Amino acid sequence: FLREYNPITNPFLHELRVHIFRRDTYLKKGKSISNLNEKKKLYLIAYKENLILEKYFSHTIEKSTYRWNTDIPQEIEASIDKSKAYESPVSANLFTSFSEKRMWIFILFILIVMGLVNFIYYANERKRK
Repeated sequence: FLREYNPITNPFLHELRVHIFRRDTYLKKGKSISNLNEKKKLYLIAYKENLILEKYFSHTIEKSTYRWNTDIPQEIEASIDKSKAYESPVSANLFTSFSEKRMWIFILFILIVMGLVNFIYYANERKRK
């Protein structure tokens, strides 16, 4: 799968599948381990990866077999601290990855620049007349 759908040719599918793989792998490891602290760490990773899937890939996994049923998150939520920060390493090395906040700042910046260019252009046009 990873050779066929690599991050260059199919970034969406690649990232989706790697998040699913991480979520399912850490859930499975968490279920098989007896150490409570280690179980919490593994469950936290699985839980946070699932949140990423629900936020960014919800339409894709909604009707698929990869969607978690409601029992799994409840089982995990009972044993983890949901407020803990988590940054997924999936596609972290891509130079195109940026936060949602940065995206909106960039869009706002572009709109301001376009507005200024428009204002200057029409001000110059009025001076010519």
